[in-house]
Amino acid sequence: MRLLKKIGIALVVVLVVLQAFKSEKNVSDDHSKNIATLYPVSKEVDAILVKACNDCHSNNTKYP
Repeated sequence: MRLLKKIGIALVVVLVVLQAFKSEKNVSDDHSKNIATLYPVSKEVDAILVKACNDCHSNNTKYP
């Protein structure tokens, strides 16, 4: 049980330390792998994809 407690504390410490490092922002104008570029989609579907999916599922994330 002591070993499990030490592993848990070490894990918490590592996770807290990782919070100090910021990741690189994902901003790009590369649309070569955009689903609307790869496959034919209607304008309505493209509008839905842009509004609902592209913020997280693209290389152009909008950050607050």
